[in-house]
Amino acid sequence: MKRLIFIILFLSGLASVTKARDADYVLLPDSSNFVKASLLVASPTNVIYSVFGHCAFRMECPSYDLDYCFSLEMNERVENFLNFFAGRAKARAVAVPTPDYLQYYREHGRQVMQYELNLTLHQQQEFWRMLDEEVAKGPYQDFDFLSTNCVSFSAIMFERAVQDETLEFGKLPEQLLSLNNGDLCRYHARRSPWASFVFMTFWGTAADDKHQMEYTLSPEMWVEMLQHATLIDRNGTRRAALKGKPTELLPLVCPETFSRITPDILFGLLLLLVTVITAFELRGKGRRVAKVMDIVLFVLQSLIGILLPLIVILSGLFGNAWNWYLIPFNPIPLLLWLTCRRRRNYGKVYGIYAAILLLFAATMPFITSQTTLAHILIVLTLAVRCFANYKTSTKHKS
Repeated sequence: MKRLIFIILFLSGLASVTKARDADYVLLPDSSNFVKASLLVASPTNVIYSVFGHCAFRMECPSYDLDYCFSLEMNERVENFLNFFAGRAKARAVAVPTPDYLQYYREHGRQVMQYELNLTLHQQQEFWRMLDEEVAKGPYQDFDFLSTNCVSFSAIMFERAVQDETLEFGKLPEQLLSLNNGDLCRYHARRSPWASFVFMTFWGTAADDKHQMEYTLSPEMWVEMLQHATLIDRNGTRRAALKGKPTELLPLVCPETFSRITPDILFGLLLLLVTVITAFELRGKGRRVAKVMDIVLFVLQSLIGILLPLIVILSGLFGNAWNWYLIPFNPIPLLLWLTCRRRRNYGKVYGIYAAILLLFAATMPFITSQTTLAHILIVLTLAVRCFANYKTSTKHKS
């Protein structure tokens, strides 16, 4: 970082510099190209934490051979699941030499596009200073998948950089104007149904809200907005927010690929299988297969019922809003089974739980945007098995 501090000290006083280390670089008489600020956008992948892609700022000073990329990163490695899911992962701004930054994306075959920002020399000076200050703060923000991320950082920092002028975005994307958080998230993740399924599982009622624009963007939409944005100075002079055409720094080698088995297909097939097994069981056949199915389903339900409250309530990884899925997925069914399963009327618990699940599945689509077909199919699958266990227990008593 010493070199970054060095550039800040010299940015305002080196307008007379004419010699550059890059043979192809010539400093203009007005020094307007002394610093070059750009937005870098990396292509999405099929990994859940990068299904939207990634964006960063590239700051260059060719006269002094300085070239760094600034972005918001999670302080913890994704592999550190304990800190990650405990909500102790922090976000911090980082500055990485551009060759090192690009090497990561080169190794993963991801495309990186560069969009030069049409900022004045003074704005670029201040922008670099602000980015340096963000890096110096260290990990001070709580990481949040859906709001505190690279795009929100990019949008907020850019708006701060041009706060001495008027920023007009022109015609905003229709999705940004008409969709709430949940539907907008599904739009951003439209190529990754499994990522959308996970996000909707954890996001809760925040899906029904409309957050401030900066916190609802994807790199794809952010670039689209900047391409139509205009900067207006105090004299009323207008100029495009981006300068020239984008440059491809790295080609796309490994495009994103996703399974054809979507959550809707998988859990639809599961519901069909469970329904068939249950039908045979109620006719006195396949009781052992049904028992194995119960063990698998209710063990998974118990695990989710423990993990979901921990992640939603304690970690805040996806925000801290009420989550409707805490109704079908919570530790209460497991606790009742552990403490009451040997009691005579325990079979009624299955009947009550089945009724709750059916009511939940019937009303959720009308209550919240958090609802997905895949979640309803899961709830109906559990309801079928609860109903079967209720019928079996009452039949044995009779």
